[in-house]
Amino acid sequence: MTSNQESTRELTSLLREAIQVLDHWKVPCEQQPVLLGLGDNLKPREYNRYRMGTAFSKDSSVYHLAKKILHIDDATQKLYPYSLESARIWVTVGQPLLGGKSSLDIILENGYRGLEQIALMIDNQYDPYSAATDPRPARDPEKLN
Repeated sequence: MTSNQESTRELTSLLREAIQVLDHWKVPCEQQPVLLGLGDNLKPREYNRYRMGTAFSKDSSVYHLAKKILHIDDATQKLYPYSLESARIWVTVGQPLLGGKSSLDIILENGYRGLEQIALMIDNQYDPYSAATDPRPARDPEKLN
């Protein structure tokens, strides 16, 4: 087997795993190809080829999105190391940092940007308050005395 065939096999396996994660997250089948960057005009039988690992995408952004999905799934499993079900449910439960929306809602509404936002949030690098101004007024030095 050549190295090109091995890399093709690894990429199709990566995409297949990402599709399985989307299934666990209960993402509707018609939205899965869009989240993976495969397009919104993909026929169900064509998508099933990706699901089975028999189709290969030449677009590298598809694999970048698949890696992001797998990263989020892996991170949630680290949050809940003793319960895979809890890790998978985390994506569908409303989050206070997201205004009560679930991570999945954010991903479905914003696509790639949503994936990035959730990945940053789960890595504890997302600050939803960074754009907000400081609600406390500056202290007046004359009133301190």
